[in-house]
Amino acid sequence: SVEPGMIRGNHYHTHSNEVLIVQHRDDWVFAWKEGGKDVTRQQFSGQGATLFWLPAGLVHAVKNTGSKSLDILSCSDEKATGKDTRWLTILE
Repeated sequence: SVEPGMIRGNHYHTHSNEVLIVQHRDDWVFAWKEGGKDVTRQQFSGQGATLFWLPAGLVHAVKNTGSKSLDILSCSDEKATGKDTRWLTILE
């Protein structure tokens, strides 16, 4: 869960691809950065679920800007290890 005002992510994976499902009940923001490009942000609102395909190397973050918690389910094509994750702040 991501509580109101909190951020999840601000990282990328060096080798693994990830599928991210965000179940939302209020406002939130998804941000991503690919290579040397600028950070892109997309705002969402309302109730529903959104699925993202995140290839290796794509920096990503979710911020809960609403008043209700978000639920995130993450699946990867490789076993999760700390060695594959690199931290990079793109959303504050």
